[in-house]
Amino acid sequence: MNHLDPRIPEEMVPDVFGLAARLYAEKNQGYSPVELMQAGVEAKIPPELIQQAIAQLQSQQIQSKQSQQLYKSTPSKRKFFGIAAIFILGGILGGAFAELKPAAEKTVNPAQTDLRGLNIRRANLKGADLKGRNLSSANLSRANLKDADLSRANLRGADLTRANLKNANLRGTDLSNANLTRANLKNANLSSANLNGADLTGANIKGATLPGGINY
Repeated sequence: MNHLDPRIPEEMVPDVFGLAARLYAEKNQGYSPVELMQAGVEAKIPPELIQQAIAQLQSQQIQSKQSQQLYKSTPSKRKFFGIAAIFILGGILGGAFAELKPAAEKTVNPAQTDLRGLNIRRANLKGADLKGRNLSSANLSRANLKDADLSRANLRGADLTRANLKNANLRGTDLSNANLTRANLKNANLSSANLNGADLTGANIKGATLPGGINY
């Protein structure tokens, strides 16, 4: 990497890892959700893919700067770029508003206890009684689990990315290897929970009761 800047700007780091992860998936023809979670915990991405990602992103930055210089130096083209920017911005805002639309409510059969591998992403399970349920490897990303009772449930390897677990009862819950990235665990009860290998990167644990009875 002698031809590259040895210092990578801090704001580029998330893009580098994101692109490297996609390159890794393409090279290995994809991987299972469990492998993704393990990769998120361990971050074992081959160095050569990191280097390739850096090279590509730096190349994109150079092209972007060249485009900006062309925009500034050619007044007759400003109107064209302005119109294009409006369409691009409209697309971005449209996607953002689509993300804000309330998800269709998904329900769980109260009589069904084995829910492993279930895909209920964005499900509205506010106040749901999921005590003792087997939700191992389930996709609960962005799900609304506020005030839900998940005590003694099996959430081993579950995807709870950005899930709302505010005030949730997770007492004695198995959360080993679960992905809790940016999850809202404010005031949640995690006493006696198994958090071995769980990814809590960016999670909100303000006021939560952690294993061992520790109040954060």
